[in-house]
Amino acid sequence: MQRYVPDTNFFLQFKQPQQLPWLELTHSADIELIVLNEVLSELDNHKNGANERRAQRSRSVLQLFRPLILGAVTELQGRQ
Repeated sequence: MQRYVPDTNFFLQFKQPQQLPWLELTHSADIELIVLNEVLSELDNHKNGANERRAQRSRSVLQLFRPLILGAVTELQGRQ
């Protein structure tokens, strides 16, 4: 298993995690992203910012993580 701790820019500048070709990028089909609370907080700060693209991306990512934030689940799983 490959584990990564992405920063805020990962979510703002690249495709959404489930859209990335992880196998090509990492040579592993088993990927775990560890998202820190600080990153979620920064995304939350960007969601109403002046830069519309960044705000839209932040809202999209936060929506993806909503079940985690609300405590409905402890992890999200996705497949390519």
